[in-house]
Amino acid sequence: MNESSIMPEQISLFTREATDPVWSDRLTTDDESGTLGPTFVLNSLLTPSPVPWTRLVAPAAIEAAGGQLAGITDHGDTPLVVSRSTGRRDAPAAWDLADLGRVLGLDLGDLPGAYRDWRFSTELYVVTGGAVYLVQDTTAVRHRVLTDDEVELTYVRRLLPFRTDDPDRLTGVLLLCVGVPARLAALGGVRGYRRALLEAGRAVQWLAERSDRVSWRWDSEFYDDVACRLLGVDGLERVVTHVGYQRIDDQEPLDD
Repeated sequence: MNESSIMPEQISLFTREATDPVWSDRLTTDDESGTLGPTFVLNSLLTPSPVPWTRLVAPAAIEAAGGQLAGITDHGDTPLVVSRSTGRRDAPAAWDLADLGRVLGLDLGDLPGAYRDWRFSTELYVVTGGAVYLVQDTTAVRHRVLTDDEVELTYVRRLLPFRTDDPDRLTGVLLLCVGVPARLAALGGVRGYRRALLEAGRAVQWLAERSDRVSWRWDSEFYDDVACRLLGVDGLERVVTHVGYQRIDDQEPLDD
């Protein structure tokens, strides 16, 4: 390999030689990650291991836990998330889901209830009008107000490096899916964590099937630091899995 070339670490790991001195001190038997393999095997039933060795996620457990969480967070019309206003003051405190659906060009009429189905471990955040909104049961509550610098991040490749659409076709509206793996991991360990990522995929499929007048693109390749900055999440407890961005439909442009 040309010493002057810059190769991403993950590619270097893939192409390394067993005797490569660059990696010999980094890949040792003392690394605890070397013991993760058996754990994943047991929790995913890839071997003839007895069922008692793995933790299964029972549908009844999710339903019961989801109902309990929904009951705890139900405070009527009181917003659950306090807005951390850092810039714009004209962003509404909350959106009715029907009105928000029209802005998004998405039919949210049959959106699963809070903590129900795939929403048990997946949260939806909408960026519009210079603010971030967290979709709850019947409303989307203002989560945080963006600074001018943060608003600019929604239009450039600093967030979505592989975006090819003409910037003039973008509305600046984003919809981000965020996984909260700990909720399912608490019920099913590693298997629950894995299922949380699968549920995020189901969420994107659900949204894609309900796009209306506006075209949407869904991207799973984005810069995590920018996405986390926009939403104010840590990337660990809450993991951004997909970024959807809205494009004006050539056939039926948005009304003013």
